[in-house]
Amino acid sequence: MHRPPCPIRRQFTILDRQVEVRTDSTRIAEIVGDMFGSVHFRPTEDPPQRRFWCALEVETPWQMMIGDEHTTFAAHPSPISSKVFDLLRLDPDGPQPARYFSYDVYYDHPSRDTTLELFASHFQRMILRDLLADRPELSMIHAGTVGGDRRGALLVAGTGGGKSTLTLACTLRGLRFLSDDFALVDVASGELVPFPRAVRLRRAACELVPDFGSLCTGVTVDAGGHTRYYVHPERLRPDALGEAVPLTHAFRLQGFAARPSLSPARPADVAVTCAQSDCFAPERDALALVWRWGELMEPVVCADLVCGSPLDSAERVLDFLAGGAYD
Repeated sequence: MHRPPCPIRRQFTILDRQVEVRTDSTRIAEIVGDMFGSVHFRPTEDPPQRRFWCALEVETPWQMMIGDEHTTFAAHPSPISSKVFDLLRLDPDGPQPARYFSYDVYYDHPSRDTTLELFASHFQRMILRDLLADRPELSMIHAGTVGGDRRGALLVAGTGGGKSTLTLACTLRGLRFLSDDFALVDVASGELVPFPRAVRLRRAACELVPDFGSLCTGVTVDAGGHTRYYVHPERLRPDALGEAVPLTHAFRLQGFAARPSLSPARPADVAVTCAQSDCFAPERDALALVWRWGELMEPVVCADLVCGSPLDSAERVLDFLAGGAYD
């Protein structure tokens, strides 16, 4: 099957590669453009080293086709659920089951049709998965990262756990922003690597910290139909984006209270949490992944953080990074 025409073209620098993205959907182009709108991903004048494409104007029974120079995948709704899509690799011998993608695990009843957001998210994951295959020293996990004075902090939490708000609050309080949601960790060197994709804040976060409201550059919805506001951290201050720093501290966010509090956490437990947060964990051996993170976390100062207000919690993180004690 021939690749459908994809006239809309965008280029980014992702993981030190010049990446060209093509699509036939203006909305997909907008979403991917907003995701990688930071100056960190600004392309050079060099020709693209990798090319990816996403097409929605495709023949039935497919609803979407995505691929790179070598492989084509097609997706169609699964009989399991309207928010689950079966993904098949299109080989010369016919379609071969590849995997599926879904956000049902988080959102049971979307308030609107968010299929395009879901497609854009999966397209982005395909790009990152393929690029990371060439960088075995890098792991990408669901977390936020900040740094300063040769100290780097990993902020780990599930969806809705407050990591995006806290990551931005820490940046507002003087730390350097490295990443949010998609955090890059060099497990060979023990460094946190910058990956400053746009932060997508919920309305409540903007109301909690008035400074955030002036930073919003656009509005989107997530796969569950909830309104999100794009924030690019470099708008906080010119030097907001940081360079790679050693991973020295790890915080597991453990809910909310009137005031923030910190308690010790075992590095082994935090290692398991990080392994479970790996964005592409299903494709790796689980035990090997835990051991890999266990070795990395052994010298790291680990803590469980119950968050208070975002700015108070950020101050507590800064104090702890400077040598402060547990509560």
